[in-house]
Amino acid sequence: MTGHTTRVTAVAASPLADTAASADESGVVLFHDIRAPKPTATLRTPARATVAFDEQGIVVAVAADAAHVKIFSAKAPGGDAQFPAPVVELALGPAFGGAVRPDALAFEPAGRWLAAAGGGALAVLDAFRSQPPLAVARPGPPPPGCPPLRPAFSPDGEYVASGCDDCAVRAWRVRDGGAPPPAAEWAGHADAPSALAWAPGRHLVAAGCHALALWAPGGGGV
Repeated sequence: MTGHTTRVTAVAASPLADTAASADESGVVLFHDIRAPKPTATLRTPARATVAFDEQGIVVAVAADAAHVKIFSAKAPGGDAQFPAPVVELALGPAFGGAVRPDALAFEPAGRWLAAAGGGALAVLDAFRSQPPLAVARPGPPPPGCPPLRPAFSPDGEYVASGCDDCAVRAWRVRDGGAPPPAAEWAGHADAPSALAWAPGRHLVAAGCHALALWAPGGGGV
């Protein structure tokens, strides 16, 4: 597959179809069908973008500025087309200060919520209605030279977790709204954990920095 002329910075694959989306440093987002030798659609954004599919493969989210996350249909367009118009534009509000764009996106398993993270901020959005964030947290920015801090939802979608700049992993309850205090905290990493995965059974969280740690959620309601 071809199409990018600068370094690829984000890749997401559909869990449902043989399609994928990719973004590069110049802000070009491409939609791919593995049966086609060329990208099937192109979206040009104002800056480096990040992309994510929901876990049902229905939509793909694209973030490239500090104001909005755009949600597109995940149905692959035919031919060398432009991306169709977004289904909805989700307002980030003041969560990112109007200046810092998200550099990581994650859908909760049922596709109801979307977490956008970057520049030390984390916002949970209703995935299909543009309204103020459901919850806002401040995990802090990653240390210089470290990859973005990527959020992860619990399997039931009730909590969102992130590595933090003080090397802890914290989880917040989405339904608490506003800027809730952490519902749980796990400390002990040597660096800010940039990669997170929540096991399907909800009873294990894997977090990685220079080493991998496995945490058993418990206490604090998690």
